[in-house]
Amino acid sequence: MYRLMDISLFPGITYAHLLEHMLFQGTEKYPSSDTFTSYLSEHAGKSNAHTAGEETVYYFDIMATHLKQILDIWCQFFICPLFNQEKTDLEIQAVDSENAKNLQVDVWRQNQLLRSRARPDHPFNQFGTGNKETLCAPKNLREILLDFHKKYYSPNIMKLVILGSEPLDKLEEWAREFFEPLPVNNNITSRPSIDPHPFTSPQLQKILRTVPVKDVEQMSLMWLLPSQDPLYHKKPANYLSHLIGHEAAGSILSLLKAKGWGNELSAGPYQPSSHFCLFKIDIDLTEDGLDHIEDIATIVFQYIDCIRKNGIQKWIFDETKSLDDIKFKFKNK
Repeated sequence: MYRLMDISLFPGITYAHLLEHMLFQGTEKYPSSDTFTSYLSEHAGKSNAHTAGEETVYYFDIMATHLKQILDIWCQFFICPLFNQEKTDLEIQAVDSENAKNLQVDVWRQNQLLRSRARPDHPFNQFGTGNKETLCAPKNLREILLDFHKKYYSPNIMKLVILGSEPLDKLEEWAREFFEPLPVNNNITSRPSIDPHPFTSPQLQKILRTVPVKDVEQMSLMWLLPSQDPLYHKKPANYLSHLIGHEAAGSILSLLKAKGWGNELSAGPYQPSSHFCLFKIDIDLTEDGLDHIEDIATIVFQYIDCIRKNGIQKWIFDETKSLDDIKFKFKNK
């Protein structure tokens, strides 16, 4: 697994996603774009990658007896990619097609709407996926991708996990053999810092009404919170999720059902960045509920005020901890 900043080289244009696609299109040692995928398919393997707001992750699995050879092929992505112009044009089309597919998916549409409401000068405001317009190929596109790769694909801000049946000493030997050649950019020693306030007063306290693609009636409420990463050992947002998302008598959902306004409710933290967090409540409404948006919002805020007045209850924290322990213990392997 590799971790790096998804930073735009130019305002409004993100190349990290395109670069992710390009690494599968041949390297100096293995020029064919089929080498990696063919070797995987021949040995019961598969791979994928994704680019998020602050990281690009590459991963694969394969039959244990072929791990060493695939590592040799895979590590070249990060050492000497080719970035051929012909392949670049094809991958721009692939990114554009990926975005076109998402245009009719409500989750993607809502996410982009949310991003568009952030401060115009904040990275979260940018269009994250990319398409033919935002990735319009300048003459020096290959140099742009090479510079991005050289700057951010540096082992001092990357992470690698190798899981195999070999002894740990052998896996460490392979890690050093294949990945020590990665060039280090000593000018970057940590993630670039991002302003933790994508939304300020002009962007807050707004009601947005959207027309979904699917035939659904839904209401969402959202709050800006500090990053939850430093709080992983306490998980305060999970405490709130447990109470607000509860379905027993006396809960928000039980009251909404009794009034005929709602069918389902989910609540929890959504962290698009390591620098800030959004706490979100989603409520699936009935047709009658759609006419009582303000009443439902009042119920939610009254419940939150009740939590605040009663303070943190140790028995509730212990309950959430026990539930998380059970989930971890019986998690699919």
